[in-house]
This record gives sequence, structure tokens and C-alpha cells, in this order.
Amino acid sequence: MKTQLSIWKDFYADVFPGSWNLSVPFARSRRNSDTLIVVPKNLTISIVLGKCREHFHVNSCYSDINTAIAANARGSEVTYGIWVRAGEESIIKLRGKSASELKAMRVNGITLLERLVIELVSFWRTGSHFESNAITLCSGSRDSMGYVPCVSWYGDDDKDVCITKCHEDLSHPGLLSLAVVR
Repeated sequence: MKTQLSIWKDFYADVFPGSWNLSVPFARSRRNSDTLIVVPKNLTISIVLGKCREHFHVNSCYSDINTAIAANARGSEVTYGIWVRAGEESIIKLRGKSASELKAMRVNGITLLERLVIELVSFWRTGSHFESNAITLCSGSRDSMGYVPCVSWYGDDDKDVCITKCHEDLSHPGLLSLAVVR
């Protein structure tokens, strides 16, 4: 069985041909349900978005996404790996919470770049979207107006990805943030 890191190495070699240094120290996950996300140095949202558009339709409320997303909890100035908490426990704890509530709970949320990367790797591995039963609140990012990016699906059989935004105080049962745990 392949390790999560070896899957990421295969993904970047296949989807983003070129030289990506994925040698990065990161802590081991404490749970089997945690999902690894690896972001190489200098990977941008627009690069990932371009690759997504090669595989499925993407609609975005942002015309220049790299300029529009003004703040991120983590940036790709260096290669990094994070673990996000997946599974039912995370869904129960974080579903419906606003970005403001998550901040008050000290939840370190996923960024838009990380969410799009995990979307693309999920599609590459399975042909299906990641977390297709919720609107992912990318609470680790903010656009230039202070809004929080969201990722969801639309179209026939929810096959198309949609990038929208919401106010940081918006709570809704359809929203779900992914917590970065290491």
C-alpha cells in the first residue's frame, strides 16, 4: 500500500510535470483518518485552477484569483505538508460554523489553494470530487474585501466546481471547514 506522501509525489509528477521538490519535513498524523496535503514551493492558485479546468468545469466569482485572495494562513514560499482532519468527527464539530466562529474556536482552517489541490488530487485518483456533500469554507484564506472563499459543486450530477465567497460571520448548515491539525 502506498504512503500518502508517495501518492502526492506520483500526483505532482503526473499532473504537474517538471521539477517539484517535495522533500519536506512534516509531523506524522495521529489518526488514520487524517489526510495529507502537500503544497510545493511557488505553486499558485491560478496554476492549480488551470489544471482543474483541464479536467472539469470551474466557475469562479474571482476574475484574477491570485490578486483577489489577499491573505492565507500558509503560503507557498516554501514547500510544506499539512494534515487535515477528515471524517465524521470533523464534520459534526465544524459543519455550519462561520469563519468567525472557527477563529474563536481556534480552528486553523484550510486555504483556498490547499482546497483546490486536494480537489485535483481526489479527481486524479478517483474521478470524483472531494467532499462533494458540503460547501467547503476555506477559512484559512481571505479575499481583498475580507470575504472567505468557498468551494462547492453545481451542474448535472454536481460535476462542476464553483468558487464563491461569503462573509466571515455567515453560518449555514451546508458549510464545512477542514481543520488543519499539524
